Amino acid sequence: MNAEPALAFLSKVNDEKNNTTGTKVTMTAYTGKVLGLAMAKYPRMNVRLLWGKIFPHETVDVSFLVAIGNDSDSKTPDLAQVKVSQINERSMVEIAKLLGGGARELRSGTNKEYNKTKETVQAIPTFLLKYIVNFAGWLSSAAGYGSFSFLTFSVSIPALGVNAFPFGSCIVTSLGPLGVEEALIPPTPYVSQNHLTK
Repeated sequence: MNAEPALAFLSKVNDEKNNTTGTKVTMTAYTGKVLGLAMAKYPRMNVRLLWGKIFPHETVDVSFLVAIGNDSDSKTPDLAQVKVSQINERSMVEIAKLLGGGARELRSGTNKEYNKTKETVQAIPTFLLKYIVNFAGWLSSAAGYGSFSFLTFSVSIPALGVNAFPFGSCIVTSLGPLGVEEALIPPTPYVSQNHLTK
């Protein structure tokens, strides 16, 4: 894919004359915005599978995977996510702000939901981990949790620090900065969403 038009657009957006906020709009934020607009325009892309049936998401939400704990002082590198809700309705500058703020919160260890999830997972016996994580993942990501309706329901699991549809409609992974040109992402059994690696 030729990214030159997108890079030229980002250069214009980030020009001091146009961007008075000081927030740099990255290719990652740009990609999320483009995906959000595409899913809003073509709602059949913004769906999930549950019990062999297709159910639409109510909003267009995109998650961005964030590498944390990769500094020299950390012994536990990890991968977490920042979800931007209703991304199709937000400006790219706003998306960049939310993404940057969420990443800083995760890396500083102040994200309460992530910390709760990590603590809970570490407390689960290893032989049960696979089953509990898969079931909790299915409840929150495929079935959802929170509001109730026939055959489709939405579920948050406070004890695990898990919210309904934690990954939203789509997941964006940034591998370009790592020098990776192409990657295959293994499918998660309970997540039936689009996953873009850029």
